[in-house]
Amino acid sequence: PGWVSVIRVADPWETAIQAEELGGAVLLSPDQAKNRGNVALLRDPAGALLIVQRWSPQDDSADGR
Repeated sequence: PGWVSVIRVADPWETAIQAEELGGAVLLSPDQAKNRGNVALLRDPAGALLIVQRWSPQDDSADGR
């Protein structure tokens, strides 16, 4: 068990490509993810996991602001 940070990005595809170029690994590419194209699971060079995700601006209003 553990935590996985989620980071909002404009383009999960581009972020995954950059992660690999910088020594990271793509464990779940955007095309493999359940919601197709909006999320990727990455591992940084030190082994930490992180999720990068794109979501729409209307999702921001869910917190009631």
